Amino acid sequence: MPGAVLELIERDDGFLDGADAARYFTGPDAWDALDRLACTEARGRVLDMGAGAGRSALYLQETGRDVVALDVSPGAVEVCQRRSVR
Repeated sequence: MPGAVLELIERDDGFLDGADAARYFTGPDAWDALDRLACTEARGRVLDMGAGAGRSALYLQETGRDVVALDVSPGAVEVCQRRSVR
């Protein structure tokens, strides 16, 4: 359900922003053109740095690519694992 979870971003310079966290769980049809292009043009083994909830890694896995997903957030890693990112 959109709007159910708000993502809050706070940078070291004091910038604070919020957005609907549902975007981390959308499929390629909802991504911007550059994200779609990067995933469709990926070749060989792919490193997904800052994988977040794993949306790109999941898409790449589903299309037969070998993916390594990394994130500094233990919570993000847990979400990836729960979503079956290998």
